Amino acid sequence: MQSGAKPERRNLTSKGGKDIRIKPVGMVQGAMVMRGAKDMRIEPLNLQRTRILESKPEFRWKELQPGLQYTFELVDDSGRSLFEAPVTAPSMKLPANVQLREGVPYTWKVSARLADGRTYSSSAEFTVASADLRAKATALRPAASGALSARVAYAAWLDQMELKDEARKYWQAAAAERPESTRLNTLAAQ
Repeated sequence: MQSGAKPERRNLTSKGGKDIRIKPVGMVQGAMVMRGAKDMRIEPLNLQRTRILESKPEFRWKELQPGLQYTFELVDDSGRSLFEAPVTAPSMKLPANVQLREGVPYTWKVSARLADGRTYSSSAEFTVASADLRAKATALRPAASGALSARVAYAAWLDQMELKDEARKYWQAAAAERPESTRLNTLAAQ
């Protein structure tokens, strides 16, 4: 049961009486939380609001329950479904015939129906980095045995370039080397 005042529409105006337009940047849709229900959701574990370097990524999500069948779908920026398949594991690798183009925003969706009829779904977005950015990332990549400071600087650059999944690999390696660093552990978990 919902309670509270009825929503009302308001017009925003400046002191001079002119309408004010507010861009919806940073706004999020509200949601109702149902208390008492078990919090189950399909959580994307990678390829979420990021650019990627590889053209054949593996999509991974948090498993709802063992043995569940999922439906995976990849959609391009025009809304056209490029690939859809049933999957029993909480991950999916695209077949060779699905080619991703650089600079194109993609959305991947995963859904599952539980035995009691409840359906859960989630989606995430990613873009394949341009050839120039991929070349720059390769040129700047420090050696795996290089100084920790160089690898941390590279991870920070990857984050700045919105290559968040790639950066996470370096943050996780750095956190493993310096487990006492709360900052590295925080960055590794993002």
